[in-house]
Amino acid sequence: SSTAPVDILQVVGTLMYDGKVDATEEMTPDQDEDIFYSPTTLEIPTSRDGGVPLTSVPCGVCPVLRECHPEGLISPSTCVYYNDWLAPAGDLDW
Repeated sequence: SSTAPVDILQVVGTLMYDGKVDATEEMTPDQDEDIFYSPTTLEIPTSRDGGVPLTSVPCGVCPVLRECHPEGLISPSTCVYYNDWLAPAGDLDW
């Protein structure tokens, strides 16, 4: 059994309506207009100061990371840097 082009276009149309696929019209070298389909690019949320929240996780540069664990003297729940990093998380622009 083969899939007819009209069936494929119906699936692509559904994906476009669902926001999963974008359509782009481009001129080909022979001056025809073709439509190209590609996955939708998701936006990465940024904080109001322009930073990308997950690239600034303090654990990545923490000098005492090896001693940090949930039951320890140094832990995520007592970490000053971690709490300072999380504080502006409610201030994201999506």
